[in-house]
Amino acid sequence: MALPSPALPRQDAAAAQDIFDLDNATTVCPAPEHSAWHWLQATLQDAASRGCQHIHLEPGNENCRIRLRSLDRFEETLVPEPTEMLATIQLLRSRLWGDSATIRSPAYLSATLLQKQRFVEVRIVATTLGDTCLLTLYNDPNHQPTLDEIGFDNAQLIALREHLTEAPPGWLMVVCNDTEANATTVRAIAQELNIPDRKMLCAEPALHPSLPRITQLVMDSNVSDAQQMCWWQACQLNLDVALLAVPLNHQALKPLQAQALDNLLVVHGVTAQQPAQAIQQLLATGVTPFWIAGSVTKVIVQQVVRLLCPHCHSTMELDRESEEALHALTTPVAQDVNSWLKATMQHSYRQGEGCEHCHHTGHIGQRNVYDIVSLNPDIVRALVQQDIPLALTELNRESQLPMRVLELARRGEIALSEVLRIVRGQ
Repeated sequence: MALPSPALPRQDAAAAQDIFDLDNATTVCPAPEHSAWHWLQATLQDAASRGCQHIHLEPGNENCRIRLRSLDRFEETLVPEPTEMLATIQLLRSRLWGDSATIRSPAYLSATLLQKQRFVEVRIVATTLGDTCLLTLYNDPNHQPTLDEIGFDNAQLIALREHLTEAPPGWLMVVCNDTEANATTVRAIAQELNIPDRKMLCAEPALHPSLPRITQLVMDSNVSDAQQMCWWQACQLNLDVALLAVPLNHQALKPLQAQALDNLLVVHGVTAQQPAQAIQQLLATGVTPFWIAGSVTKVIVQQVVRLLCPHCHSTMELDRESEEALHALTTPVAQDVNSWLKATMQHSYRQGEGCEHCHHTGHIGQRNVYDIVSLNPDIVRALVQQDIPLALTELNRESQLPMRVLELARRGEIALSEVLRIVRGQ
């Protein structure tokens, strides 16, 4: 039987924690608030159209500024007339936290952006120049994609489902540098594992979908004492599966690491660029290389890539840096040089010029790209022999993710710059 869900905040249709409705505020707000709410909605709409997830509203001595951040972009806009921005920050503070002098926990609001419901985490940080407002965009948590929807190809789906059907004890890692995309993959795996009489526990951030028959505990990245105690108690309840959809500290991982060798399947979402970095994070928790060799079953490597705008993409000429990077990525096998030359000459690459449809970014939308890496005998041998550098090098070499991303560029779905961004991260 599934464990009973604890009475902790969950952001779904039946959530106990209030979510401020920005769409409603812009239509029924008092006249003095009208311009501030509309300014906020326009700012969020602009950020969403640029593919940015983080928005910082920062006061300054002379000019205030808006900073937009995504995986690979940073934009800063000066606001010489900051009256509306400062009024919006103060209005958010008043409406979301009332008269509280100290703000420790985030608040949440919902808004319709680009014809989709999005949720926004709101934090206020006091600085010497005034309150800075940190906004983070999330997708609608009421919809949770399955494995079939999130980007695995057919061969990967078959292999992963075979592994999950067996549900062997051990440590299954999901590695991505985008925390929300990482959590989506962990939850999709959770749905695949979710069968009657299997006891499952999932550590979640505040904004998360409801997964039936799975106990979901809200955990902050800086785990509080109360959350730590609740987590430790839940981990002692003879679990079959533990899922980490939010990064946890070393102490929160310890009760799971001993059980992973015996009777527990742990699905661990790790914020990292490549598999070797994820293994290094595990080593930093105090486990031995021998433990990793015996516990880590597979590493799912994930990247989020931006898709080219279909309205403004065009063929590009390769510069020397791009040619060198491609040559290093696609070094031919000695006995098959002719085939490699033929394939290389047949491919052309495209880039986004920027237009009104894509907000002059050259990109519209994004998708996940995956690779599933197993610890081969060479990697296991290196770990057992405590040769960590060799094990990490071999693990990264096993990942075919850069080649999978390159294939998307060859098909004209993404720009070559996306490939180079990922290759440089390797």
